[in-house]
Amino acid sequence: MTARQATKTNLMQATNLMSLTRQYLVYVRADTLDQAAEEALHLTYWFLTRALQEHRSQGKNGDYEAFAVGVLALLQQYRHVYTTVDTSVQEFG
Repeated sequence: MTARQATKTNLMQATNLMSLTRQYLVYVRADTLDQAAEEALHLTYWFLTRALQEHRSQGKNGDYEAFAVGVLALLQQYRHVYTTVDTSVQEFG
């Protein structure tokens, strides 16, 4: 392999690595399927909220906004169904 080919290969590998850093990896640790679903729904709510904020800041309104607001409203409406209340934790306030 020539020096030029090696440089090109290294550049391609670096580009691939950079593109990987722009991806999200979500890892949920739970003891039960219900706990995993709860965590996944909380993450969905958070990611969808952030994506909606990003779309709005870029002036991208339309179908995505209607979809996001609808899903967020459903998640908020049924939060009591998929959220486990930890009775060992005291709330202050």
